[in-house]
Amino acid sequence: MSINRYFYEKKLLYCLVLVLFASVYWEAQAQTILFSRLTSENDAIRVKAKQETVSAPVNKEQDTISKEILTFLEKKPVLSKTIQGDLIDILGNLKRVDAIPYLIDHITFSAATAKYIYNPMRYRYRLTPAQDALVGIGEPAIPPLLDTLKKTSDDGLEKTYIWTLYRIVGRTRVTEYLNQLIKDETNETKRGQLKANKAIFD
Repeated sequence: MSINRYFYEKKLLYCLVLVLFASVYWEAQAQTILFSRLTSENDAIRVKAKQETVSAPVNKEQDTISKEILTFLEKKPVLSKTIQGDLIDILGNLKRVDAIPYLIDHITFSAATAKYIYNPMRYRYRLTPAQDALVGIGEPAIPPLLDTLKKTSDDGLEKTYIWTLYRIVGRTRVTEYLNQLIKDETNETKRGQLKANKAIFD
């Protein structure tokens, strides 16, 4: 190999490494900019960024930003309810299965938009952001929702879990789930609660 060819190849390799590092850097910068837009107090900026995120084809960048959103929310940041609701909505749109525990923990969170007002007397008509996201995720949310439903003694939460399940699977399957839960339940108070909530679907 000639000296000139050797130095040419070394220079080419060096350029390729620089291009790779530049690509990684600018990709990270783009993610940072997108995330700052998703958490912007400016509604127009935030809504446009949200639309770009959920409408893009599934790719590595989309996966990265949704992971970042979940990690961010789990740190319990101080956010406006509207921004928090929008971020939760993105998790549902992108079907982030690993967000299910967070969404169940925040199932009664009420965002400051009419779509998401949580009113215990109207739960069958309106979903909270977390309920909406769980419905968007679909089938993978069923086992953890049923497990949480079994454990709760709060009637309001029980209704919330049941109606979320109903929106995912429909009347027939949710009735089957409730029949099985009633059959397996040993606590009389809890069994009575489940029977009363099942009666809504009869």
